[in-house]
Amino acid sequence: MKVLIFTLVRAFEFELAVPASEIVQKAEVVQRHVLRSDPENKIQIPLLIKPYKRN
Repeated sequence: MKVLIFTLVRAFEFELAVPASEIVQKAEVVQRHVLRSDPENKIQIPLLIKPYKRN
């Protein structure tokens, strides 16, 4: 299982789809992240996922 995750993570580039200042932490039993502009829409961290291009 670890090999599969390692292979998949290396095959893609991950970046935030919103500015980092738009993500705030919400303290509950555990710390969670929500969007400052949409706090009612539960826990989320929007990501852009693209295939990794090797040179």
